[in-house]
Amino acid sequence: MTHSQFIAFSAVTICALAAPLAGQSTEEMRTVKDSVFTVEQAERGESLFGTVCAECHATSEFTDKSFITSWSTATVFEFFDNIRAAMPENAPGSLLDEEYADAVAFILSENGFPPGLIPLTTVPDSLRSIMMAIPDTVSGIRPRPLGSASFLHSRRR
Repeated sequence: MTHSQFIAFSAVTICALAAPLAGQSTEEMRTVKDSVFTVEQAERGESLFGTVCAECHATSEFTDKSFITSWSTATVFEFFDNIRAAMPENAPGSLLDEEYADAVAFILSENGFPPGLIPLTTVPDSLRSIMMAIPDTVSGIRPRPLGSASFLHSRRR
């Protein structure tokens, strides 16, 4: 094998071995319009919202046009992780991941996204394969780039 052949062979081998490690998810991309949570999750999320979130937030904060357009270009993981990192305000990250998933399911349900038969997962790579979207019931708005608004505003008493 010549030096040139060895270099070419090495480059091909390295690329072939590195490809699976490139962080690419093997899951097909979906959106929240694809029934990614269950009715039961949304109901648990509604109960959680009433006991934990409603102290500072109104449900309407998560269904208005500003909220919808702000998150429409994000993945569900970004939304889930944002809530988990910031809420509840007095103890961020203190809930179980399943409870955060229930809260996300409730918010998706409140925005008119359809429930399905399989619960919303808490696995980061799976959540990264689900995109947020603008509900079909909302018209006349376009997605905003991520980071163009603050998403979890506390309602001040």
